[in-house]
Amino acid sequence: MNSTISLEGLLPLLETDPEENKQIIVGCFDWDPFAAQTSPSMLMVKQDVSTMLDSLFEIVQNPDDDIRLIQVPTIVQG
Repeated sequence: MNSTISLEGLLPLLETDPEENKQIIVGCFDWDPFAAQTSPSMLMVKQDVSTMLDSLFEIVQNPDDDIRLIQVPTIVQG
Protein backbone atom coordinates (compact mmCIF):
# COMPACT_ATOMS: atom_id res chain seq x y z
CA MET A 1 0.00 0.00 0.00
CA ASN A 2 1.25 3.46 -0.73
CA SER A 3 -0.64 5.18 2.09
CA THR A 4 -3.05 4.68 4.96
CA ILE A 5 -5.88 5.97 2.76
CA SER A 6 -5.38 3.02 0.40
CA LEU A 7 -5.03 0.74 3.39
CA GLU A 8 -8.50 1.74 4.61
CA GLY A 9 -9.95 0.09 1.51
CA LEU A 10 -8.18 -3.18 2.29
CA LEU A 11 -9.14 -3.46 5.97
CA PRO A 12 -12.74 -4.64 5.41
CA LEU A 13 -11.42 -7.43 3.17
CA LEU A 14 -8.98 -8.57 5.85
CA GLU A 15 -11.84 -8.81 8.35
CA THR A 16 -13.96 -11.12 6.14
CA ASP A 17 -12.03 -14.30 6.99
CA PRO A 18 -9.50 -13.56 9.74
CA GLU A 19 -8.23 -17.15 9.93
CA GLU A 20 -7.48 -17.38 6.21
CA ASN A 21 -6.12 -13.85 6.05
CA LYS A 22 -3.46 -14.57 8.72
CA GLN A 23 -1.24 -15.61 5.82
CA ILE A 24 -1.47 -12.17 4.23
CA ILE A 25 1.28 -9.71 5.11
CA VAL A 26 0.52 -6.09 4.30
CA GLY A 27 3.11 -3.35 4.01
CA CYS A 28 2.17 0.31 4.03
CA PHE A 29 4.43 3.26 3.23
CA ASP A 30 2.79 5.45 5.78
CA TRP A 31 2.23 5.14 9.49
CA ASP A 32 -0.88 5.55 11.53
CA PRO A 33 -0.97 4.48 15.19
CA PHE A 34 -4.54 3.15 14.94
CA ALA A 35 -3.99 1.22 11.70
CA ALA A 36 -0.79 -0.27 13.10
CA GLN A 37 -2.91 -2.03 15.75
CA THR A 38 -5.32 -3.66 13.29
CA SER A 39 -3.35 -6.78 12.41
CA PRO A 40 -0.19 -8.51 13.60
CA SER A 41 0.80 -9.03 9.95
CA MET A 42 0.68 -5.29 9.27
CA LEU A 43 4.08 -3.70 8.59
CA MET A 44 4.18 0.06 8.35
CA VAL A 45 7.00 2.42 7.45
CA LYS A 46 7.11 5.60 9.47
CA GLN A 47 8.56 8.53 7.60
CA ASP A 48 10.87 10.91 9.48
CA VAL A 49 8.88 14.00 8.55
CA SER A 50 10.83 16.46 10.69
CA THR A 51 14.15 15.44 9.08
CA MET A 52 12.54 15.56 5.63
CA LEU A 53 11.27 19.11 6.28
CA ASP A 54 14.62 20.22 7.73
CA SER A 55 16.33 18.95 4.57
CA LEU A 56 13.83 20.73 2.36
CA PHE A 57 14.21 24.07 4.13
CA GLU A 58 18.00 23.72 4.03
CA ILE A 59 17.82 23.41 0.24
CA VAL A 60 15.37 26.33 -0.09
CA GLN A 61 17.39 28.62 2.19
CA ASN A 62 20.76 27.68 0.68
CA PRO A 63 20.20 27.01 -3.00
CA ASP A 64 23.16 25.91 -5.09
CA ASP A 65 23.74 24.36 -8.47
CA ASP A 66 24.56 20.94 -7.05
CA ILE A 67 21.84 18.40 -7.55
CA ARG A 68 22.11 15.93 -4.74
CA LEU A 69 20.24 12.97 -3.42
CA ILE A 70 19.12 13.22 0.18
CA GLN A 71 18.15 9.95 1.81
CA VAL A 72 16.17 10.03 5.01
CA PRO A 73 15.95 6.59 6.64
CA THR A 74 12.50 5.30 7.52
CA ILE A 75 11.46 3.45 10.64
CA VAL A 76 9.74 0.08 10.22
CA GLN A 77 6.83 -0.34 12.61
CA GLY A 78 5.63 -3.91 13.07
